[in-house]
Amino acid sequence: MPYATGIQKEDTLSWVFYSDVLTVSLARACHQSLIQHPEFVPGLDFYISLEKVTEIDLDFAKVTALRSLTESRSKGSQRLPKITLFAPTDMTFGMARMYETLLNQGDVAHAEVFSDEQQCFAWLGLSEHAISKLNKAGKAKLEKAQTD
Repeated sequence: MPYATGIQKEDTLSWVFYSDVLTVSLARACHQSLIQHPEFVPGLDFYISLEKVTEIDLDFAKVTALRSLTESRSKGSQRLPKITLFAPTDMTFGMARMYETLLNQGDVAHAEVFSDEQQCFAWLGLSEHAISKLNKAGKAKLEKAQTD
């Protein structure tokens, strides 16, 4: 179950690119990878790409658990992070919409789901340089993870 994570501190951005089967254990592994990153600080905005996901093994209880992980990643921050999910298929969009709804309840984050990647970047307010860096790093790391 390959994935790629990273942090662009200068853009106050963390990111994850998932592929293949999305499970709660995979999401937990990504969470650990991010919070152990040397540049991690609470409250970073978050870009989640579900573009390469082919199957989802999540139900409502598991998505609720993911909400708790996201909430813990923001503890100690003075601001609510913006979280955007790039979900280009009906399958990923439906699950992402459930996650978005849970995040927007109770001041966990400001979350939005888009089926268009450029809308994700615009909503986060990313510069062209930040987008280029994100795509280059994220997609290269994901490709490497898929071949390892």
